[in-house]
Amino acid sequence: MKNKVLRILGAASLVLFMSSLMTSCSVEDGVDGLNGIDGIDGANGQDGVDGQDGADGADAIGLEEFAKYGSIELRVQGMRPDSVAFDYETELEFISPALDNNNFRDDDPDHEFYFLRLLNAPNVDEINGAAISLDVIDAGLASQSFSFEIQFSDFAIFSDDLTYISLDDSYYGAINTNNRVSNNYGVATTFTISEYSFDDTTNNLKFSFVMEIDGNNNETGNHLRVDGAVDIMVFENVNPSY
Repeated sequence: MKNKVLRILGAASLVLFMSSLMTSCSVEDGVDGLNGIDGIDGANGQDGVDGQDGADGADAIGLEEFAKYGSIELRVQGMRPDSVAFDYETELEFISPALDNNNFRDDDPDHEFYFLRLLNAPNVDEINGAAISLDVIDAGLASQSFSFEIQFSDFAIFSDDLTYISLDDSYYGAINTNNRVSNNYGVATTFTISEYSFDDTTNNLKFSFVMEIDGNNNETGNHLRVDGAVDIMVFENVNPSY
């Protein structure tokens, strides 16, 4: 009986000893390692080859297309309705998109011209310009004569004081003919045409004119003088219904 108790006590002591040994040998957490070195960036890829240039687009219609048929040089002198004198010079060089506004017809031996030139780019209302109608009777003959009309279209005359007037009326002149309008308003008191020429190969029309209109016959109410030099190209109208 005594030996059995001793064996039990010894087994219990061995269990306590092993438990104590395992407790004293428990593993602690390890220290974190150093961060690794960053890797090297990869090499950039090569740029792709540029594509071929596209085909050129069609040229746009520029102002030069409307300014290659000559011009009218004008000098207008007079007195404004507010009694301020003016002396204004300009060049009208743009044609209207409507071809019948740059027109010539040959009715041998007569020539008929009608042409419009604008100060600014062509516009729908065709303002700030002047249209001229010139009939040449018996062109090139000893009996040659002229019938002339200039029609202003909101033709602006600017002054240094930042004011302006605009002309909108028509003025008429005739040489060696009685072909004048019945209404005296707008008929020139004096009128001359000089250096007239027309090349029927190039359709180049040239002439100069001077007209003076008294105050009762123009919209300023004062004496008005208009000097012009025409050097233009015109299109021939072969339409018999013209």
